[in-house]
Amino acid sequence: NRAALTIGSILLFELHTGILERYHWLWRTPESIAWIFVLIAYVGFALAWWSYVAMGKKARRKVAQNGPYQFVRHPMFLGIIIAAFAHAFLRGTVDVFLGAIIFTLGWYWRADVEEETMREEVGTAYDDYAARTAMMVPYVWLEPFRVGAPPRRGGE
Repeated sequence: NRAALTIGSILLFELHTGILERYHWLWRTPESIAWIFVLIAYVGFALAWWSYVAMGKKARRKVAQNGPYQFVRHPMFLGIIIAAFAHAFLRGTVDVFLGAIIFTLGWYWRADVEEETMREEVGTAYDDYAARTAMMVPYVWLEPFRVGAPPRRGGE
């Protein structure tokens, strides 16, 4: 996940020179609507901050289930991803979109690692929480992909 986050960040924030043809535009965002994407990025960062505050000192040994954690298991990562895609839509270039996609994969893989750690530390309490809460997108479960309901356990 570190490699994906690093490569994604380099592309997302255009810290590269010559990797891709710079400024290969998909579109140019008019200044009159650019503020919408800036606002969406602020919403993403606010979600990440709210997640940090809601977690409090429970970072280990307990499952945070208050605040945004009642809707998704990784709201902090979701907030960062929202901000990244808002930036990608604002910039409108191929390299920034590619960076946002790779960045998202890195955060997804990081979330997967954290879930394994939580299962080891907390045990079945985390499994119960995961069974009723989406990983990153509220009301969307990805394993198996179903919208609107948590995944079924066993042969139910």
